[in-house]
Amino acid sequence: MVVVTGAGKGIGRAVCLQSPSCGASVLVNNRRHPGEQDEQTSAAQVVAMIHAQGGQALANHDDALDPDA
Repeated sequence: MVVVTGAGKGIGRAVCLQSPSCGASVLVNNRRHPGEQDEQTSAAQVVAMIHAQGGQALANHDDALDPDA
């Protein structure tokens, strides 16, 4: 299992998309922005791309700085 924060775009997204080829499941963490629906978040889009490649992934919208997350 790989946990990637800031995973909705840029380097985080690239790491998420590469990780399943190394055998990892991915927790795609990217904070939700006001007004976004679950299926429209950048994290959910990355999860869909991983699933389309046959990988395993879940979206997560918690604040990575929150110790209770």
